Amino acid sequence: MNRICITIIAFGIAAGAYAHHSAAPHFDMDNPVTVEGVITELRLVNPHAYVYFDVTDDTGEVANWRCELAGGTGMRRRGWTDDSLVPGQAITMTGAPARREDRVCYTNFIEFEDGTRIARNDPPPGFETAPPADAPEAPETWTAYLPNGQPNLGGPWVRQGMGGGMGPPPGGAAAGPGGMGPAPGGMAGGAPGGGRPAPTEAGLAAAADYEQPFDDPAIHCHPANIIFGFTHDSHVNDIYQADDTVTIQYGYMDLVRTVHLDRTEHPDDIVPSVGGHSIGRWEGDVLVVDTVGFEQGIVFPLGDGLMHSADMQVTERFEVRDEGQTLVRAYVAHDPAFLQTDWVGESVFLRTSEPYRPYNCTELSGDNNRRPAPE
Repeated sequence: MNRICITIIAFGIAAGAYAHHSAAPHFDMDNPVTVEGVITELRLVNPHAYVYFDVTDDTGEVANWRCELAGGTGMRRRGWTDDSLVPGQAITMTGAPARREDRVCYTNFIEFEDGTRIARNDPPPGFETAPPADAPEAPETWTAYLPNGQPNLGGPWVRQGMGGGMGPPPGGAAAGPGGMGPAPGGMAGGAPGGGRPAPTEAGLAAAADYEQPFDDPAIHCHPANIIFGFTHDSHVNDIYQADDTVTIQYGYMDLVRTVHLDRTEHPDDIVPSVGGHSIGRWEGDVLVVDTVGFEQGIVFPLGDGLMHSADMQVTERFEVRDEGQTLVRAYVAHDPAFLQTDWVGESVFLRTSEPYRPYNCTELSGDNNRRPAPE
């Protein structure tokens, strides 16, 4: 079975594979290929896992392929482990070839010698759908206020509906229709917010050289911004509270934000960053956070890009509802330099029994995601 067999496939591919928001710029989704080989390695990393396998052509020459899977965190939620695919295992891979690199593909289906066939977002072969016996218990109690009198926002949270075909959220809450869940703020494609603001002339100029296949922040293990990153791919976020600070630990790209409660003004010497500088105050049970000091960056990494300036100011309102089981974050991003209107939206998160796990970005996309050198 360890031979190469690359053919155009006439049968239909699952719509979810084609709908992946960032695949088309990197892979030729209209011309699937089939390759037979023997697995050499499985890397369950973020932002995308990869399976590596040796393929032998008709002349006996062996070449190593790699094919992109979903993100490692989401795969582990669906039951994948580092041993779900083992070296020496024969497979038939159906996928979309990379646009700028040979022997690379986007995984649509993997078929095994016993006839088992799994799609990109399926559990691993032989996985039992019942949760393991040692699965963490969902939290039973919640205290509305901490000993210091602050409303209790703490704990692990995951975006409502999960999205991305990742299945039901940890802790038992159901996903939205079709397993995809609602896009935050009601937008299609998983883009957070209440709509895409129109760019100003300066915003258009800033995005003129942006090419998503090469400049998407995820390719460089960099979070896009504090709004997009808090919902993207539905990683588990965590919130920790102290008397003078609230720490927001993002599951995506391991971004950490510190909200300072002991000051009312931002310092003059802020070093611009993707997370900026945040100060907060309590309005009843709502934490109001004001953040400035951003580096110039991207609002929506997809498509042609929409940039924000270094002068963007973001106001967020965090509130726990439903007896501690729901966290609502409303936000307004004001950036008249690059955006004609404010970026306004709301994201809803569910308390989860699954703990925060480090993202540990390991980008394995290689030359397929690197801008070609000028000729």
